[in-house]
Amino acid sequence: MRQSIIRQTSGFPTGGNIFIKPFYHLGCLYRVDHPDIIKDHIYALKVFEQGSQLNCKDSSYAAAQYYEDGIYVKKDSVKSFCLFKRAASLGHPDAMVKISLILLRAAFFMGDRSQYRKKHVEIGFKMLEKSAIQGCLPGIIYTAKCLSLGIGTNQDLLQALWWYRIAAKLGDIDSDRMARKLKKAIKKQTKLDRYLLKFDL
Repeated sequence: MRQSIIRQTSGFPTGGNIFIKPFYHLGCLYRVDHPDIIKDHIYALKVFEQGSQLNCKDSSYAAAQYYEDGIYVKKDSVKSFCLFKRAASLGHPDAMVKISLILLRAAFFMGDRSQYRKKHVEIGFKMLEKSAIQGCLPGIIYTAKCLSLGIGTNQDLLQALWWYRIAAKLGDIDSDRMARKLKKAIKKQTKLDRYLLKFDL
């Protein structure tokens, strides 16, 4: 019966979430203690992978987590990366954070002379920013960090402060501390700019 469910739904058009979301929801049912369904993580993974093939971002992300953690299946960093990458390309905010951090770490080890370093960093920041716009807390925090340090974009302390304040409102204590610290730094910089302006420096 399980196989028939996948076969019956696999021919659906993939133009919208109405056809691909059921794969994610069905997979979730098989990985929790549902009174009418026997928990089966292996089958849940199969359903998620089927949904991933139909471009369901949530299914791609869920399948990637199985291979990343190596729970119930053999750990496979290549498979997990490919699935996270697919989820990110489809707009999954958490997947975008994961892929962007991989790009930023890779850029760090490339060295200053690498022609790919700048591209990796810029793409990484853009993905973080897209994730932040969707309200993903890790994406918001990392976007603020990049803006405050000028990683992948021009340094912008005011924008960084804005994102840190949003993260703080969402309950992140460290972001609240960073926002207060950044506010003081901006005030000092403003005073210095005014002082230098007097002497036309």
